Amino acid sequence: MARVYQGPGPLVEATRNRIPVALAAQVFGLNAAALFGVDVEATRCGLASDPLSTGISETAYLHAEGALPSSWTPRGPVTPREILGWLRTSGSRWRPT
Repeated sequence: MARVYQGPGPLVEATRNRIPVALAAQVFGLNAAALFGVDVEATRCGLASDPLSTGISETAYLHAEGALPSSWTPRGPVTPREILGWLRTSGSRWRPT
């Protein structure tokens, strides 16, 4: 008999979203940054002005103008039905390599 997923347990539900923001920041990086001598504020400012971050708004503008095609356009079969149809019309029997 298969077991059915019941969701998070009562302990997870009782403690979810109870960690203060300052404690979470320390746990998830500020302690390590201090240990390795990384200036957190300088790193944040540097990341905000990197070429990749500044290009995001330009890319969004070009998408809105229609100058760039959507990067999420599928270029092949996506659904199981499309994949099976593609395999049927390929001309030869599919074999795993």
